[in-house]
Amino acid sequence: FSTMAPVLFRIGEGVGVAVDEASLLPSSLQGASALSPASLQASMDGQTAHTVLIEVANGKLAAHSTEPDVALHEPLWGTLLVLQPGKPLRHEAQYVVAVRRLRSQATGDIITPAPGFQKFLDGKGDALRQRVYDEKIFPTVEALGWKKEEVQVAWDFWTGSFRGGAGRTVHMITDALARLEGGDNDPSFSIDEVE
Repeated sequence: FSTMAPVLFRIGEGVGVAVDEASLLPSSLQGASALSPASLQASMDGQTAHTVLIEVANGKLAAHSTEPDVALHEPLWGTLLVLQPGKPLRHEAQYVVAVRRLRSQATGDIITPAPGFQKFLDGKGDALRQRVYDEKIFPTVEALGWKKEEVQVAWDFWTGSFRGGAGRTVHMITDALARLEGGDNDPSFSIDEVE
């Protein structure tokens, strides 16, 4: 996963519920923009945040914003949300995303987890993946003081290496410059016409 790519996810999937945008932020920030400095700062407070991005190795929270994807409106499939890291994540690191306290736009009720995620909450998910939830994801979230039962969706991902991402571009530039050095390899060109 890229260290700066937005994280896209759905909430209310399978239950046809649209997210009340106001519930993306703690009540102390109602009316604030999802991209405001206060919003980014609030994402670093694990006690009050409704969405968290956590580096598993050290439990540190990463600043981020979360907002609905306004380009895609599919009410029967819930709301597509965009979680954007505030700065690049570390390369080759495991992160957990977790969400809680998001409410239905129509009723104001807390949105229930999708049936597939509910299986992991109940300890009845796919055996291999359930182990990751039980040993990494849920303990990482609970270390913030969150209760497992309040989590609406959570998952983990690994960021890619520098070499596998920007490192390839750096290699191409370095290689091209090395090939051009020395004069014999300079590209030749001529100007045939000037307008």
